[in-house]
Amino acid sequence: MITEPDYSLQGLRVLIAEDEALTLRQLTRAVYKAGMEVYSYVLDGITGLNRALEGRPDILLLDVRMPYLSGTEVARRVFEHYNPCIVFVTAFEQDITTHESEQIRNCQVVTKPVTSDILLPRIAAAWYEHIKPY
Repeated sequence: MITEPDYSLQGLRVLIAEDEALTLRQLTRAVYKAGMEVYSYVLDGITGLNRALEGRPDILLLDVRMPYLSGTEVARRVFEHYNPCIVFVTAFEQDITTHESEQIRNCQVVTKPVTSDILLPRIAAAWYEHIKPY
């Protein structure tokens, strides 16, 4: 019997890197609502990079414009070590769509302000693309 792969978000570990308190709360609520686990939340890019490399969470939710290191730079450096599912959260979508890295351009983008109704389907789509068989 062939079984379908599990595309559920339930139990996935998520790192949230966001420097705006309101958006951080919204992202955290949405992650818990979907049954995911917040591995860590951070307020800047350097801490985000370090936590991602230490814990290797399944999904990274990265603000694009953060203190010390941008979300796109965090993603670029993380991709050198492992391949997580990345969703960018930004008010500046053009930062992703015009990025020089195809790997970063192919990540899902959610524009601020963020709601669960928008975020969770984007995370699910990104996760599906990340794990689907070719």
